[in-house]
Amino acid sequence: MHAHDPPWVLGLIPARRGSKGIRHKNLRPLAGRPLIQYTCAAALASRHLTQVLVSTDCPRVAAAARADGVQVPFRRPSRLAGDTARSVDVIQHALHWLAQHQHRYPDIVALLQPTAPLREGHHIDEAIGLLLASDADSVVSVTPVPTHYHPEWQFCVRDHQLVSWTGTPLAQLVARRQDLPATYSRNGALYVFWTRVLQETGSLYGTRCLAYVMPPEVSVNIDTVEDWRRAERLLGSQPAETPHGL
Repeated sequence: MHAHDPPWVLGLIPARRGSKGIRHKNLRPLAGRPLIQYTCAAALASRHLTQVLVSTDCPRVAAAARADGVQVPFRRPSRLAGDTARSVDVIQHALHWLAQHQHRYPDIVALLQPTAPLREGHHIDEAIGLLLASDADSVVSVTPVPTHYHPEWQFCVRDHQLVSWTGTPLAQLVARRQDLPATYSRNGALYVFWTRVLQETGSLYGTRCLAYVMPPEVSVNIDTVEDWRRAERLLGSQPAETPHGL
């Protein structure tokens, strides 16, 4: 990439056939549409993504993605499609394929998991913009943790004795909700990073990772049936985004 060239940003959607929590999750209809279609639509609505592709071992998932206008140029090998497959290895496989077959290598990768159907194109662009405007290695989406799940108010039971999760003596714990410092959890919607960081460190995060904060109402990461139901409830009140250029 030359100094004034815009970075080549790859939107990579990992969507394997199997799922431990919900059977055939990526193809299961969510509010009338297959789950994977939400992420495909968000990626196509992004203005910063140069190329979008799906990595899958499933012909049906591939067909659904192609029907939405997303590239599926290869089939993910079975060794990278099991429950123990690491995201890093799936990403590296896609990068190697691009280098070998298209003779190009993206500057930035945005990992877009289908389990976050409420993430939209503008979220993708804002996270990429945050990375480009900084000297960070990566940007990861997070959402505020509800106060009743705050680490300060979590406990272990050891030999029938209540023990603070943080190790703070019970008498010294923060008593008022408004005095708790803000805490966040990853919501699974966005992992944006410089490709060189992955190659140099073997990690998506690098040494300087920025937070892209998303509100709870767009932060469902579907893992359970209850997550699915919550996503359906929230989707009922949100308009769909139009793909960029249509």
